[in-house]
Amino acid sequence: MVRRKETMKMKQIGVLTVILLCLTACGKQYEYRHLDGMWQMRRIQYTSGETEQAENLYYSFQLHIINIRKLEHGEYYGKFCYTGDSMHVDIKDAPVGEMKVFGMNDTIQHFKVEQLTSSKLVLQSAYARLEFRKY
Repeated sequence: MVRRKETMKMKQIGVLTVILLCLTACGKQYEYRHLDGMWQMRRIQYTSGETEQAENLYYSFQLHIINIRKLEHGEYYGKFCYTGDSMHVDIKDAPVGEMKVFGMNDTIQHFKVEQLTSSKLVLQSAYARLEFRKY
């Protein structure tokens, strides 16, 4: 009889644990299926016609938060708003001069989304065209 009660108690604890795990795992993980995640910048093509190969430059998108970083240079966070064919980026606490390293000419930047697939992203602003690959 005692053994049976212990077995029932273990089953109840197991069921409760599974329910709690399911509840915590059901949170929103991404909003933009193809956009969310980490992207490695491959090339910057400036409107002046000059082209630059980007090295160690990454953009990450998740739930309206953007993280931009360049290895051995620094990283910044901000917010983004993506609506189909355009994206508005607002980087917080970054000097305007630092943004040129990241392919932007200001901490607030408007982009046209030229291409977005599960493996490629192309953003066009009045300053530069940025090409990324999914990382």
